[in-house]
Amino acid sequence: EDDLGLKLFTRSGRGVAPTAACLALRPQLDRALAGVADLRRIAGDIREGTAAPARIGCASSHVSSFLAGCIRALTEHDPRSPFPVVVPVVSETAVDLLSAGGLDLLVEPRKKRPGKRAAQLYPLHLVALGPAAHEAKRGKLDVSALAATPIATMPSDSLARSMLNEAAAAAGASLRVVYETRDANALLALAKEGLCTAVMHDELLADASRAARLVVRRRPLSVPLWLA
Repeated sequence: EDDLGLKLFTRSGRGVAPTAACLALRPQLDRALAGVADLRRIAGDIREGTAAPARIGCASSHVSSFLAGCIRALTEHDPRSPFPVVVPVVSETAVDLLSAGGLDLLVEPRKKRPGKRAAQLYPLHLVALGPAAHEAKRGKLDVSALAATPIATMPSDSLARSMLNEAAAAAGASLRVVYETRDANALLALAKEGLCTAVMHDELLADASRAARLVVRRRPLSVPLWLA
């Protein structure tokens, strides 16, 4: 009553009755008290190590290169921390899923910053391995050189594929994609046999030193990986 500057109850003898002001504030009071109860419950879960696990949207390639090390560091810092739920995501819907509360964190490559609360991790470079890569100069290969070779790469809904298509259009090159898959090992196998030139992000390679970084008129094809 002192804080709000309102009389909330009338008292007569041993009885107490709410005033009109108290009844008007009842919905907000109920929500505030429920919020305090939730806060205490969550704090207790955290103390006991039984808090709900974080839901992290992340493609499998980023798990091996980034997320696995983070989870290890988290469990070493607090062994009671619940193992997070890793949710496979597709670029087209990932940010919408995060905004709608379906994810707590998102690890994803994107040209533009995915919201205000995002941190840039490291760049991913589009690279080529196989027949066309032999024409690379100083480890760089212009996208136009891919027009003369069959290509194995990621599916059409992937960021790597959209980057490749945009770069080819900018270079005026018509590409012949003969095989597409998300399985990096399959792409690498075709490149190793000399059957196709494999195009993918360098993050998928255990050793990217033998790959040629793709460029368009000397401009590298890269995109930052974000934690949002």
